[in-house]
Amino acid sequence: MLSTPRRAIQYPDPAAKTDRADIATHLSYIALAADVSTLYNQGTDAARQAAAHQAQGGRFWWATDTKVMWYDDGTTWQQVIPTTPVNTQVASYTLTLADNNGIVELNVAGANTLTIPNDTLANFAVGSSVTVTQLGAGQTTLAAAGGVTLRSYNNSLRIAGQYGIASVIKRAANDWYAAGNLVP
Repeated sequence: MLSTPRRAIQYPDPAAKTDRADIATHLSYIALAADVSTLYNQGTDAARQAAAHQAQGGRFWWATDTKVMWYDDGTTWQQVIPTTPVNTQVASYTLTLADNNGIVELNVAGANTLTIPNDTLANFAVGSSVTVTQLGAGQTTLAAAGGVTLRSYNNSLRIAGQYGIASVIKRAANDWYAAGNLVP
């Protein structure tokens, strides 16, 4: 451990790399120096939910069972890094904003289509992405709604087979890339 010269806050030695595992201890040193009640807790998610909120907020909680980091803003708990939503469909499907940065599984026995909507229906932000998986035996084809451009290498827009994965990424208004296990 090293210490800052002014307030003697202990921190990991970047050269030694031996004390990085105990992040709770390091954060507690910062909390003591900053004179706040609790900056960091860890425990089960049930314990987090049962814990009283700090009036001024500013506390982080690592849920050891769910492996999710939470932030207490004083009234509610906010996920620091949200989990990836999984949306399983059993028929052809058109993306919605709820699918943003998530996974859409198509669990369909026959041929099916995942459609990228026009911005007038669902205006995803530029840079948004959706991972698409073909969970079922039916081949999944990626398609663009009217007015949408869907770009892929070699114009390949069909997922190669069951358990194949592709991603669609919005690059501009009504303009998307498709990449992954795609075939012509």
